[in-house]
Amino acid sequence: SRLLRFLKSLCICRGEAVQINQNIITEILLEDDRYCSELVIPIRKGASGVEILISKSRWMGIHELEERCDEEHDLSRVYGYFLSLLDLLAEVCFDRNVRAMRVLKNFYEIEPCYLVAVDEDVGSLMRAKFIKLMINLYVNREPYEEITLPLYTRVWSQI
Repeated sequence: SRLLRFLKSLCICRGEAVQINQNIITEILLEDDRYCSELVIPIRKGASGVEILISKSRWMGIHELEERCDEEHDLSRVYGYFLSLLDLLAEVCFDRNVRAMRVLKNFYEIEPCYLVAVDEDVGSLMRAKFIKLMINLYVNREPYEEITLPLYTRVWSQI
């Protein structure tokens, strides 16, 4: 997870996206199937809520992961890695990086992300990471045009 934090720091400098670094990270880690399948932890909507892929074929609910990560060292490492991964992926999508968004929307669909974000039983840190990812992946994206809203309020003296 330290490597992911380092890569995250390369994506943004002083509040501005470093597009070149974002694209390199996207190309190497997300678009190359060899690395992507090993590094990115997908999520899905399961019977018991939102689940993440713990190992090659083992899915675990986010609630269960949070509860058991204090008891089992391996799950604690997975939990920490997953939080760092969400942070990195949000930063890679920062400032409308369409290339990264195209890849990540397959791993992190909006419905499971939303379910985690609104679930009050999920820890606040996990919810915050999902909200940040949703903002950068689904909210701050195309269309790029500004929306002009009609002004329905009037000042009485000007009527």
